[in-house]
Amino acid sequence: MATSNPRRTNPRNGTSSDRPTGSPGKPKKRRAVWLCLGILLTTLTAASLIAYQTGKRDWAASSEHEVTGPWGNLTYTDIRLEPAANRIREAYPDLLHTVQTNYIADDSRIWFFDTTNRNAIKDILAKTQLPAHLLQQTLDSYAPTNCGNLTKGSLKPTQTAILAIPPQTRLAFYNELAKVNENVSFQDPYRFNGTVEEWFNDNNLPAPTMEIIRRLAVPIGNYMALYDIETILSGITNEAVALNILKNVAAMKTYLLKLRIDKDSDIQAIDTYWSGFNRRKDIYPILESLRNKGDTVRLDVAHLLPYLPRGRLYTYPTKPRNCHWASLNFFRDEPTPEIPTNAEIESDVTQKYQQVFDPPRFGDLLLLLAKNRSSNNLLHSAIYLADNFVYTKNGLGPNLPFVYMTIDEMKGIYDVSEPVIITRFRLKPNVQP
Repeated sequence: MATSNPRRTNPRNGTSSDRPTGSPGKPKKRRAVWLCLGILLTTLTAASLIAYQTGKRDWAASSEHEVTGPWGNLTYTDIRLEPAANRIREAYPDLLHTVQTNYIADDSRIWFFDTTNRNAIKDILAKTQLPAHLLQQTLDSYAPTNCGNLTKGSLKPTQTAILAIPPQTRLAFYNELAKVNENVSFQDPYRFNGTVEEWFNDNNLPAPTMEIIRRLAVPIGNYMALYDIETILSGITNEAVALNILKNVAAMKTYLLKLRIDKDSDIQAIDTYWSGFNRRKDIYPILESLRNKGDTVRLDVAHLLPYLPRGRLYTYPTKPRNCHWASLNFFRDEPTPEIPTNAEIESDVTQKYQQVFDPPRFGDLLLLLAKNRSSNNLLHSAIYLADNFVYTKNGLGPNLPFVYMTIDEMKGIYDVSEPVIITRFRLKPNVQP
């Protein structure tokens, strides 16, 4: 008899994609617009991407670094940001309830397959290179499962089997699982741009949990990724410990950005750059005040941002928000109430922006496109700040904050499975955002 499985959502971000939701607009028109962006790849790569690296860098023997350019003397240091406990409780109520009432059972994980053919499932599972006895044990757990109007094959692997998957085959197998809609947790893993030790540094996690994390973590480009939260929490019965684990899993790397101002700073040039070329408030008075002090001072870049991103930087949203909402509302005093649809993004970009190839400026809109797709190729968006830094939000959900990232880090999230190109746009003169 087939068991029933309701469609689950990813507690990480409520969806498996950073693409906007809602009406897709007119397919033919959208294809023409976005395909046109892809045609400009060669010119853009030569003219724009190189320009991101024009700053003069000072790599001091400390955690703070400095890069000089038209933005002034920009200092930066990386920090680690994690959601508060109440956010974790909101995102994982069922999981934490299970921890409180008992513990996560060894056979609670389910792998779904789009076929009910056991031989086909065996062929997929064989790619894991599991030892023969664990392979057979996992296949013995097979059951047909009702998923909406469809019946799909499912397996219930034990923790021993999950941990026994060799590192060299784990990611490829997880990518196979990610193709099935019901395997939500495999479609958008937690990522951290650094090593496992940097990700979970000095956070007093139980030693057995850290060993499980090391065995489950897989490299994706420059990131380490974790998929199977249930396995990480297996055997945990204390809610405080579970919360600490989940807070660490959800942590991400971002930056503190500051401008170094001294008596020799060209505040007129700095004002021109960070004022968005007369698109926002006058920042000259504060720059002049700091220069006239005579001493070297550091001004947090957050004070130079427009009202909306300044208030949301390093925070977690209380309503559904994604990268496109953050980007298109960057210069607006009043944000749009909902995340934009594909049609609204297309309308904004075509009517209010123009594609540019000169050196990037503060406030430029960056669009990440899938290079080899002829339609539906918009993957992500961000706002260029200075040097290699952008302002963005990676994903839809409440556990993903508004942050600074480098362009390389942002691109590294999306270009693992398919080639990605970056196109750059700027608001047209005298056009309101």
